[in-house]
Amino acid sequence: MIRRLLFVVLAVVLTAAFMTYAQTRPAVKTTWEYTTIGVSTPSDLSTNLNKLGADGWELVTINIYLQQGYFCVLKRPRTQ
Repeated sequence: MIRRLLFVVLAVVLTAAFMTYAQTRPAVKTTWEYTTIGVSTPSDLSTNLNKLGADGWELVTINIYLQQGYFCVLKRPRTQ
């Protein structure tokens, strides 16, 4: 019975300590840089996205226009 009570008290103390630590840590804010590409064919789209992905770019959104092709917005973390 005493062991169980000690375990519960220890769990509460550790949880409170972790919550306090998590709240006092400074938040790391990521800043982003963005780029856009426009391509006309699916093969061009795949080629360009693979090249940009290898450079750390991540696709955010893609708009498909039946006559013009594909318009993409990409982002990656800004290097300081």
